[in-house]
Amino acid sequence: MFPGSVKMNKLFFIFCLGFFVASFALASASVGVGISPTKVVYQIEAGSDKQFDLTVFNSGDTPLEVSLTVDGTISEFTDVSNERIVIQPEPTPHALPIKNGKSLSVTFSPRGSLKSGTYTGTISATGSPGEGSQFGGSVAVATQVEIIIVPAASFLSRIPSVYLYGMIGLLAVIVIIYTLHRMGFTINVARAKKE
Repeated sequence: MFPGSVKMNKLFFIFCLGFFVASFALASASVGVGISPTKVVYQIEAGSDKQFDLTVFNSGDTPLEVSLTVDGTISEFTDVSNERIVIQPEPTPHALPIKNGKSLSVTFSPRGSLKSGTYTGTISATGSPGEGSQFGGSVAVATQVEIIIVPAASFLSRIPSVYLYGMIGLLAVIVIIYTLHRMGFTINVARAKKE
């Protein structure tokens, strides 16, 4: 063996290892999706609606196609925008406030006959690399949701108190006039004659 060949073999090995690591680093990508808020709790009256916005953002380094899905007992009265949207990655280093995130609308509409109680579930944002990407797979994150359904309020609770007091006052005047009429009092209203 030649005295310089061992040194040359080590250099060749280090060069090959460096090339392999560099080519692997160039072929990898970071994929991630985030959602805000991560948990929501609402009390909703049966028969009414509640809307809020979820912010979905891309914490990776390639654009993602994102869609929302609903799971759990909330799914029967929850409506989400089902469109797939493309979200660009957040600038690095990641910092708040979110710059490239998208707001997606969620509406809870429990029907009036829905039983009172607590309904739970998740709203998931699932992202996958866009078309033309050499990477496959998907990532997902979810918001935990707790909805407390209370019975619909009575008809009287929906009437503003000013109108309610006015109706009570009018009813009292009618009762007083009726009582006075029963006691023999009469009220004559005469119209003035024109001459």
